[in-house]
Amino acid sequence: MERNWLRKHGKSKFIDFNEDQLKILNDCFTDLDEDGSNAIGVDELEDPLIALGLVENREQVETMVKNLDDDCNIEFHEFL
Repeated sequence: MERNWLRKHGKSKFIDFNEDQLKILNDCFTDLDEDGSNAIGVDELEDPLIALGLVENREQVETMVKNLDDDCNIEFHEFL
């Protein structure tokens, strides 16, 4: 389903995951989705992104998420 979404939205070049890789990515997504909403928000991304040194503060996380998704809830197809 996610691959179809990527094709439909002109992002076919991002379809290079085999089924095993998709399973791993789905597991990572599920681990980040602390509230089980099938979407990852700023609250769920803030600590991991800061801990990895990818951002310095919550404001940067908010900016990143807003640039990716208007409703600030990243679903799995957007995560890919």
